[in-house]
Amino acid sequence: PIRWHYATYGRGGDQTAIDALRTKIAAMQQSGLLCEPTVSYSVDEECDLSAYLNSLGMAEGLIAVETDRGWGYVYCCGKMVIEPQYQWVGQFCESRAEVETDRGMGLIDKSGQYIIQPDYPIVDYNPVTGHSLVNDGEYWAEFDYSGNMVKEFGEAELKI
Repeated sequence: PIRWHYATYGRGGDQTAIDALRTKIAAMQQSGLLCEPTVSYSVDEECDLSAYLNSLGMAEGLIAVETDRGWGYVYCCGKMVIEPQYQWVGQFCESRAEVETDRGMGLIDKSGQYIIQPDYPIVDYNPVTGHSLVNDGEYWAEFDYSGNMVKEFGEAELKI
């Protein structure tokens, strides 16, 4: 969340950002979008995943689940948050997840909005740097946490 604040508003102002996040989290809890703090986060004990073909472990409060329509995400309390629509998904890390559609790979946030459109053969998100390496089939580019290109396509190889 602080990295998002920095990417959106610039560095500094941590206390303001933290207070805003606390307010947003409280509103989400009241609306039922977040599990109650007393709920155990053990997937095996608290979440019935028997309706799904497959599932990945929980990461950042979301569980990737597979249905006959593809992969999507549910909250730890079982409520669907991102409808099944992907051919492949990664787990969330730093509020970002790599996904694959019939068009290609992309990067989404926790609301399912694309940070990087699914138009590429390879999207590799690095949670340490908050940057993604993206391959167009021949060349690499680098995108920042917000999905802005910071290094143009053209390098045969990039490392971050």
